Parts: sequence; C-alpha cells; structure tokens
Amino acid sequence: MQQLILPPPTPNLAKKLKQYSLTAKLAAVIYAGFAFGIGLSKGYLFNPHTFIAQFHFKSFLFMKVFLSAMGTAAFVKGVISLIPGARERFRYARGYCFDLPNQKPLVYVGSFIFGIGVYLAGSCPGATVSQLGSRVSGAIPAILGSLAGSFVVGLFKPSFNNYKPKQVFDMKTNTLDVKFHIPFHYFAFAMSTLMFFMVFLFEFFFPTIKDLHQFDATISMDYHGIWGMLKNEVWPPWIAGILIGTAEIPVILIALDEMGSATGLNVFVVRILDKIWPEYFKKHPYFSGAFGGFEKYWQVPYLFAVAVGAFLSRVTSDSFFPVQGLHPLIVFIGGFISLFGAKMCGGCASGNGLSGITSLSIRSMIAIGGMFAGGLFAAFFFPLI
Repeated sequence: MQQLILPPPTPNLAKKLKQYSLTAKLAAVIYAGFAFGIGLSKGYLFNPHTFIAQFHFKSFLFMKVFLSAMGTAAFVKGVISLIPGARERFRYARGYCFDLPNQKPLVYVGSFIFGIGVYLAGSCPGATVSQLGSRVSGAIPAILGSLAGSFVVGLFKPSFNNYKPKQVFDMKTNTLDVKFHIPFHYFAFAMSTLMFFMVFLFEFFFPTIKDLHQFDATISMDYHGIWGMLKNEVWPPWIAGILIGTAEIPVILIALDEMGSATGLNVFVVRILDKIWPEYFKKHPYFSGAFGGFEKYWQVPYLFAVAVGAFLSRVTSDSFFPVQGLHPLIVFIGGFISLFGAKMCGGCASGNGLSGITSLSIRSMIAIGGMFAGGLFAAFFFPLI
C-alpha cells in the first residue's frame, strides 16, 4: 500500500519526465479551454443568474455541473495514479496543491471574500470569460474588475507572504492520502462515487427542467452525433460537467499542471503593465513571478479558448443572442473582490474545486467551503434577486 502513496514532488522530478513540444502543450490547454467553455455554456452556467440563484437555493444547476465535473476529475486522477509513467506526471502536476498559501487565516478570509465576489459578479473568473464569449452584458465590466483586483492584490501580496501566523497548513500533510497514508486512488474513486450520488440526489429532488424554467430555457434530448449534441442549447448538467472534468486529462499529462483561471488573468495584467513600467514589475516580488516559460503563461491561451468555446457553443445552437447580466458597477465590484479573494486563498472555484479538492487538498476543501459561506453571506445581506 505504501508504494501507492503520492508524496510531494521532489525538485529533480521534472528532469525525469518527458517534456512535450510547445505545440502539443498548446493543443492540450486549448482543448481544456474549449471543454471548459463549452461545458459552462451547455450547462447554462454562462448565465449569471444561475450562480446567484444557487446561493438562494432557487436553482441547483451550478451544483450539478460543478459536482459532475469534480466527480469526473477525481475518477480520471484515480485512474492516472494507477498507470506507470502517467502516475509520476500527475504527482508532479499535483505539486500545485503543496505550493499554495499555507497561512490558515489568509485562506479563511480570502475564500470568504472570494465567495462574496462570485455572488456579486454572478460568476467566478473562468465563468466570466465564458460569459464574454456568450454575449452576457456584464462580462466586460466583470473582467475589468478582475484585472483590477489582480493588480491590487499584487501590491499587497508581499505583505501577505511576510505574515507569520501561528496556524498554518503543514505542506507535508496537506492532502488526505499523504496525511492518512492511504493510496490516492481509494480516496479518488470514493470521492467520484460520492459526487455523482449527490448529483443524482439533486436531480431527483430538484429536476433540471424546473431549474431551467425560471430562466426561460429548455433542455433538448437530441443526441444524434456530435453535431446534434452541439445544436442543443442546454445539456443535462452531468454531461456538461463530465466534459469539463475531462479537461484535466491533457493539462495533467501534457502540460504538467492543474486547472485554474485566476493566474491567467494575473499574467495578462503583468504582461500589459510590464510594457508601461518594466523596471518596476520585473523587480516586484509578486509580479515578477508571472514572467517565465510555458508554465507561467499557459492559462492565457486557455482563457481565450474558454471564450471561443462558449462562443461556438452558442452559435452552433442558434442561441447567440444578448444575455442581460447584472448592473455593470455591481459586476465590476464583484469581479474585483472575487479575484482579490482568489489570489489571497490560492485559487478560484476551478483551481480549488476542480483541481484542488479532486487532488485531495485539505486546504482547497476549506477554501471551497469558505467560498460558499461568503456567497451565502452576500445573498443574505445583499440580495440581488
């Protein structure tokens, strides 16, 4: 049993792994972006009101898609962890879970702030980009708010790093399998089963047809080939979630990383501002981390692919019409707060949920709990519906 434990990667592990060409890596992350963008669109999560309604318990589309994506990702990782060669690539990619912030107070506060921002923006960073490709009216202000939040958190981040709290996450035991010395795939397959069982329960008690009725949308069951699937405006949420979950496969095996969106926005900000004030940004202890090779900037083409995937999904289903979002000022504030909180706690919903939780990161589990707590807090005190 012990040999199947996945410990943190060693510094020389990368030298032992095969490195794919830049073309192959770009193809991997572009596929991941398409899968994420199409999945969000077909799961109807491009609509900001689905996020808001979730926090009011009036719709469960978000939970069904989110849990299906996590269940798929957990199953995929469980399989990969059993395959010789692929196992070491996952072990390296999962180093993401060990490198994230370990200050407990920052994770608690940051994830709570992130949840408030998600509610106000009606999206998380990755979903905001899909809204751009889906013609949601509030997408641009939300993205601008996220970019501003990324810049401001960068100014404060060195202070966060210098903070020495008494409570920290022990990086040597930050994942369930390492902490309890149980093979990763045992946890992964159990988590996958639990996630899909929860989706079944949500669907049983809160049918998708009723969820969509409040948004004046309908679900089609025409699955005659790939083109027939694409022509459907909305898919059952578990199918959309499964597609999103498969995005982890090429990112792990080829790009040697895990899913996320917040970092891509940060890199975008730094690349632009570096042209204006290069002597500052290349020396800044936080912003300078955005400079480097593929591992630093792959989320940028990934996010472009998310927008294009959402756009293609809406066009092929003859539903590429404007979608009324929230007030521009509210979504700008929401985008700002969500990105600020995400960088404080070490990841967005996809980074902490799709990647972190399914890699058994204890810190990510707490962060997602904080996100929902923040969203519920905002829904109670600042109701938008």
